[in-house]
Amino acid sequence: MTDACAHLDEYRILRKIGTGYSADVFEAELNDRRFAVKIFKEETYDFAENEFQMGNKLLHPFIIEYEEHRKEAAFNSTQGRTCRQAIVMELAAKG
Repeated sequence: MTDACAHLDEYRILRKIGTGYSADVFEAELNDRRFAVKIFKEETYDFAENEFQMGNKLLHPFIIEYEEHRKEAAFNSTQGRTCRQAIVMELAAKG
């Protein structure tokens, strides 16, 4: 694992919110703020870049705000420490 992959650790993963075709989504916390962290499956990496680029252009009070896109995000999984693409976004009020 590269050093660039080691920087998702500042987010404290609280719980898994769900699983979809392209990613698993987790509720996370950083500095008393809650976020959704979407960790993409390897076979859907193209979706991550496209989703972030489109989502980042949409600015409206009723649309989730995208915080950042990490091309190499380290996290702990059932397979041990792994490295995947991730998008960090605002967490909707109902989670």
